Amino acid sequence: MRKITAAAARTLILLLWVSAARPVKAQQELPYHLYLPLVAHAGYIYLPLISNVTPQSSVPPGGTITAVVFDPVTPQTIYAASFDGGVYKSTNGGISWFQVNNGLPTVEINTLAIDPTDPSVLYAGPYRYGIYKTSDGGLTWVKASSGLPDQTIAYSIAVNPAAPQTVYVGFRIYISGWGPPWYGGIYKSTDGGLTWSAAFINIGGSGEQDWVYSLELDPSSPSTIYAAAHETGMYRSRDSGKTWQPIDTGLTDLTTRTVIADPGNPAVLYTATWHRNGVFKSLDHGDTWTSYRDGSYGGKFMQLALDPKNTATLYAATENLGILKSTSAGTSWFNVLGSPTFFYCIAVDPANSSILLAGASAAGLWESADHGATWSQVHWGFTSTGKITDLSTLPDFSAEDPLPPPR
Repeated sequence: MRKITAAAARTLILLLWVSAARPVKAQQELPYHLYLPLVAHAGYIYLPLISNVTPQSSVPPGGTITAVVFDPVTPQTIYAASFDGGVYKSTNGGISWFQVNNGLPTVEINTLAIDPTDPSVLYAGPYRYGIYKTSDGGLTWVKASSGLPDQTIAYSIAVNPAAPQTVYVGFRIYISGWGPPWYGGIYKSTDGGLTWSAAFINIGGSGEQDWVYSLELDPSSPSTIYAAAHETGMYRSRDSGKTWQPIDTGLTDLTTRTVIADPGNPAVLYTATWHRNGVFKSLDHGDTWTSYRDGSYGGKFMQLALDPKNTATLYAATENLGILKSTSAGTSWFNVLGSPTFFYCIAVDPANSSILLAGASAAGLWESADHGATWSQVHWGFTSTGKITDLSTLPDFSAEDPLPPPR
């Protein structure tokens, strides 16, 4: 902790906040947070915290990380979307992070995508606010939702690498209560997000109107698009989204959550399901699927990722089995990170595939530098194992400010 002058010390403010998160038994200790001296100095706010609630924050400070994308040209630049802190950016391979939220309407970000031809361009899906776009690496964001339904929740965004003005979004509309119908589908933009039009709606019929969790463009022919829908399985378009066909032969579970294609052999696809039926693989562009349950059965899958240097190696983020890995092209799986168990996303560094980043629910960002053999939580020295945590800071770094210590 920095030393402060006597004058600065006179600015200390004592804050006390006691709260009960839920009714507890008489013998239980009420959860509380006690915030002691609050100091503002040189762009920092220092907030020592005494708490009987185990803190779950990490750096990026957003506790729930929903998406991670690497800059395909400069992989030392990484973006992380969070559901409680907006978008974070690192320019040094994840050693330090800073927020890039200027122009975003909320800090609840559901998904994130980067233009593979111009990595200064990204698209974000703020929860219930459609699509926002940055053309300067996150410094400023502008609304890019004209034509999208009101209160659009974006789940997946895909940019065509051969025609980057063409962008697809898998979505549903926010509704009070729970469906079906879900009022979801796919919208398409051909002008870089300026305007959007429906490409695939009424999925599963008017009573279902299913939404799409995951989109994947064929690496060799991006006019072919694959869509993993919430309750109605897999779909494919071979004409840039004009027409769609279900591709469910062999799928015994239609609660598909994620789809990826092998960049070395685009006929090979993988999908995984929510209702605990594991991973499915196709060798023929989705015409037929085969179930592979060894090590994956029982999992509630959120995202799959493939090692671009060795496509027989895959990773999976799950809601209940942690991070899984396969070294057999998806035929068998084993756990490489078990706690916390609820992981939203997994990403592989495209330049150095030994580096993995995984985003967890209420537990921040996790990193492995050895293909998943060992993991560490990404932070700047923040302690989360005791009832007394040293300092919570809101940094506004200038050229004079020191960077946080490396991990």
